[in-house]
Amino acid sequence: MAGAAMLAVYSTSGGAGAPAFAVAGGRAATAATRHAVASRVTARASAKSSSGEKSSSVAALVAGAAASGAFALSGNRRGKVSRTFRSSRVKLQAANLEISEENPLRVIIAGGGVGGLMLAKALSKEPTMRCTILEQTNQFARFGGPIQIASNALSVIRDIDETLFNNLMDKFTFTGCRQNGLVDPLRNEWYCPFDAMKTSADHFELPYTGVVDRPDLQEILLNAIPEGMLQNSQKVSGYEVLPDYAGVKVQTKGGEDVECDVLIGNDGIWSAIRAQMWDEDQKGPGSGCTYSGYIVFAGETIYKPDDYFDVGYKVYMGPKRYFVTSDVGRGRIQWYAFVAVGEGEQVPRGPREKKDYVKAAFQGWSQQVQDLLEATPSDTVEDRSLYDRPPSVGRSWADGPVALAGDACHPMMPNLGQGGCQAMEDAYMIVQKLKGCKSRSEVPDALQDYYRSRVFRASAIQGLSRIASDLLLSTFTFPWKPSEGLSSPHGKGRGDFNYNAVAVSYLKYLLPSIFNIQFSFLYSYHPFKWTAAEVQSLVKKTMDRHRKDSEAAWAQREEAVRDGTVGALEEEQKKPSFFTLAAQTK
Repeated sequence: MAGAAMLAVYSTSGGAGAPAFAVAGGRAATAATRHAVASRVTARASAKSSSGEKSSSVAALVAGAAASGAFALSGNRRGKVSRTFRSSRVKLQAANLEISEENPLRVIIAGGGVGGLMLAKALSKEPTMRCTILEQTNQFARFGGPIQIASNALSVIRDIDETLFNNLMDKFTFTGCRQNGLVDPLRNEWYCPFDAMKTSADHFELPYTGVVDRPDLQEILLNAIPEGMLQNSQKVSGYEVLPDYAGVKVQTKGGEDVECDVLIGNDGIWSAIRAQMWDEDQKGPGSGCTYSGYIVFAGETIYKPDDYFDVGYKVYMGPKRYFVTSDVGRGRIQWYAFVAVGEGEQVPRGPREKKDYVKAAFQGWSQQVQDLLEATPSDTVEDRSLYDRPPSVGRSWADGPVALAGDACHPMMPNLGQGGCQAMEDAYMIVQKLKGCKSRSEVPDALQDYYRSRVFRASAIQGLSRIASDLLLSTFTFPWKPSEGLSSPHGKGRGDFNYNAVAVSYLKYLLPSIFNIQFSFLYSYHPFKWTAAEVQSLVKKTMDRHRKDSEAAWAQREEAVRDGTVGALEEEQKKPSFFTLAAQTK
């Protein structure tokens, strides 16, 4: 009975228990009323039975019920506090995952090539994203020869940034609007000229395919990204996906770990990120990358053929080899010599020996080929073994907040000139998918969507590039010419009457239709579209500059010949090649 009275006093007074009930609000007040009533009932029961044990038991029972009610109320209060804490924690976690200008998405790009720099530029324009490029080279020197940028990639660049596109046009040379095609190297005449690049671009109202010096493109892209975004001497060696959408821990070769929300592996055909993602070797037989069967030699020189302004590029075809020439601006011709070479077979390493090797491989071909090789300074001739891998349709390019792009997931042979172009399309699509994310928890699905959006187009172009190279190396030979009948004016097996030569002779009637389909597919992706008048104005302005620059370069060369200073001029114009850089950064 004394305990019941004490409980009643504790529940109704303003003592120690009062604040706890007051915090609970109306339900606490109602409970306090119930406690008070219970106490009064206990007191009355005690008064009616001053000595009976039964009355005491009743009182004790009532007091116990009141105490139980108070304990249950206390438990409910603790449960509500716990739920409130959990709710606050969930809200805090959601706030940390939210993507905003105050809490931007942190993106690291492994690799500062053309695709990586283009992605960085596109990301830099998004206020809710912060980007860092980790590049393995210790500095960005001007290196490499011209790179082709096709109509589809020009559209991507223009949609990403108008100023970037205009700066590119100041250094650009259009080739797709001129005569292009395959050449018979024995007779020095067109075998199959085609205008598919021009007609396909006209159909979609796009600027024409063309070329730009890789150093110029590199400089334009570097100037377009914010200062401090690029970090040199940082080679990514692996990654760890963190739990609860906490991002990625990026591991570098130097041992330093860097955390971010998204990692994009743009680290080339020997990608460390792809090797980890797909659980395969980074290089070698277990990497999935195979030797293509041929080596490409390359060089460029100031050269003035009669058809310089009329022709974009020529492909001289022959058995197990072909030779490509292209106008690359400023009075220069760039050439590529593709030669079938067995894996492990040695080729000369010295500059002079390399040039002699190429001259011997194409001996007896068009005089223009011979003159061009003779005019090329020996120390500018480089070579590179070509590797690729089959399309990866069944293997995702994404692992949570990590994704692959460019050669890391779809390296391709150079025959269609789409390697860099497809890396730019990857960059564009990644940004389109990421900028739709409101929370970091949405990033993995966005990157899987990027993969699904890109895999079939990129794989188709990857396959077409390999088919084109196999066709040129395995199928083509010197064509037979019907007017020559059964004679062999160029020697036995050199365009005379035989099965392969006859088949190649008639194949030229099918190729224009194939080229039209091919380039229509390549140019079908174009996020930005011009009018026909805008395209023509752009082309005229660019080609007028091209003619002026070329004539100035030829005049400078002729003056150097007269003065006997050609060697000094060539040394001044020489720059490290892209092939050399690629070999240094494997």
